[in-house]
Amino acid sequence: MRVQIWCRAATVAVVVACVTPTGGCGCTPAAYTGYVVGFVQDGAGAPLSATVTASIRDRFCAATVPEVWGVDLGVTNVSGRYRLAVWAGAPDTVCVRLVARRTSAADSSVRDSVQLAITRGDTLRVDFSLP
Repeated sequence: MRVQIWCRAATVAVVVACVTPTGGCGCTPAAYTGYVVGFVQDGAGAPLSATVTASIRDRFCAATVPEVWGVDLGVTNVSGRYRLAVWAGAPDTVCVRLVARRTSAADSSVRDSVQLAITRGDTLRVDFSLP
């Protein structure tokens, strides 16, 4: 009888631990992500080799956002496309300042005060044209 009670109690404990997201064998909750995608081209529309960086502020573009975990670097491919991801622990809307810099020259282009929703994969398109 004691063994049955112990086995039932152990089974319940394991099930609760594995179903609870922060439990013993539970998974870390998935991060919320917002994506910025687009093209970097020259004045004639030809794709450029460039790097796109992002600075993140709060939705009013005033203060830094400590809840944002990270921003990756957007590097264009041969067709001039780039993709940036912004991760956070909770859904939010942030203000993003994007800078596209040509790899082979000092040319750059800036997009200020761009609003990005950080949800479960929302995407914002921002294209650049460099001289």
